[in-house]
Amino acid sequence: MKSVFVDTSGFYAFLDRDDRFHADAKRLFLQAESEGWMLLTSNYVVHESWALIQAKALVKLLILERIQKNNRF
Repeated sequence: MKSVFVDTSGFYAFLDRDDRFHADAKRLFLQAESEGWMLLTSNYVVHESWALIQAKALVKLLILERIQKNNRF
């Protein structure tokens, strides 16, 4: 069984379709699932990933609000 450590950038790229590495991350996660890889990470990476996802989501939300406020659709 193949063991792979997944860091924050891997999780984020997989979850964010706008990330430039999304396609690669998606392909690798699907390959890991189909080949039964053991994916490893740490509590620190989980916390860092959660914080990054929240921060990026907030930025996107603020941009959307600004666009709506200025009637730029």
